[in-house]
Amino acid sequence: MTTGILITTRGLIEQQDFRGLEDYQAAVGGYIESIFSLVDDRIQGFANEDGIFTGLETNVIASIVFGRYLVGDIVVIGPADEEGRTTDVSDAARSMISSVASSQLMHSQASVSR
Repeated sequence: MTTGILITTRGLIEQQDFRGLEDYQAAVGGYIESIFSLVDDRIQGFANEDGIFTGLETNVIASIVFGRYLVGDIVVIGPADEEGRTTDVSDAARSMISSVASSQLMHSQASVSR
């Protein structure tokens, strides 16, 4: 079992335990594609492989965390181990996600109050 973080397009951040492929697919709503952060090599995850083609919404928080445009709900995990198995999301990644989410919330609230 791997502990990861689900980042939804609505900005919800939720820690979840994933047992395998079916759990990852359920979380992103379809076939999965491995994604790698361009910002921090300790951050990897899974996205919906067909998300762009099926018109899924932009995931602003995940796009910032990964340093690239992402759509749909995203699962964040740690890098693969020596045997290629997924690893738990790191405390550093949790902290980064929390910081990005807080920043986006403050930005959204400032935009609404204008």
